[in-house]
Amino acid sequence: MKKLLILVLFILTTSNVMAKKVVKVGDTIAVNYIGSLKDGRVFDHNIGKNDLIFTVGDGKMIKPFEDAFIGMKKGEEKTIDILAKDAYGEFDEAKVFSIPAEQLPKDGKVGDTLKYRIGGGFYPVRIVYIGEKEVFIDANPKLAGKDLNFKITLLDIVEKVKN
Repeated sequence: MKKLLILVLFILTTSNVMAKKVVKVGDTIAVNYIGSLKDGRVFDHNIGKNDLIFTVGDGKMIKPFEDAFIGMKKGEEKTIDILAKDAYGEFDEAKVFSIPAEQLPKDGKVGDTLKYRIGGGFYPVRIVYIGEKEVFIDANPKLAGKDLNFKITLLDIVEKVKN
């Protein structure tokens, strides 16, 4: 009887500790998300796909997205709104410029993304207009200038493997 009582107390104590575990900076987490714009159009999601796994605070996600998980518990869901300036920045008209049409790949069309040398590196740009002599390309991030909404779910706090 004494062993059974100890076992029950251990299970209750362990389950209480696990139930109280919340996300903190440095935790690796598995999440689901649906990203949409103000008008409701979905621009990205991972529902029915692989879980998104990342470490909170490592800077690989936009900061407000990462920060939204801090304090969440496994299974918790919430919706967050992120202003354009805190996501991919405001739209910068100076990042829309023309290049000679002969620099465009022969099969290039409006909406295509290609790599273009800007300064010392290659960056993704979108073709926004094709004329006879010039082509306008946009080097802004695709979601620049857009406020974002996310429905997020914390699936798990991933245990780190100890070496």
